Amino acid sequence: MSEHAILDTILLIVWALMLVMTVKYVLVIMRADNRGEGGLLALTALVLRSTRSRERRYFWIMAAGMVGAGAVLWRRRYPQWRSGQQVWRLF
Repeated sequence: MSEHAILDTILLIVWALMLVMTVKYVLVIMRADNRGEGGLLALTALVLRSTRSRERRYFWIMAAGMVGAGAVLWRRRYPQWRSGQQVWRLF
């Protein structure tokens, strides 16, 4: 096999995995419904309902939800970063 064929095969596998993961993620997020609310925090609330509060993974799920919410708030606070511009004056 040529180097070109090997590279094409690897890229085909990578793109197939990306497509499958994207479709599955979108389907999970679109089905997540927390009493009419949706999004990252609704998904976090749904997962936390099925996890015991004394388990170690409860903490990690809560932390992931908080990081996601913080990222959303950060993006709203500094909208100039959406275009890829780096602004060093934060205050």
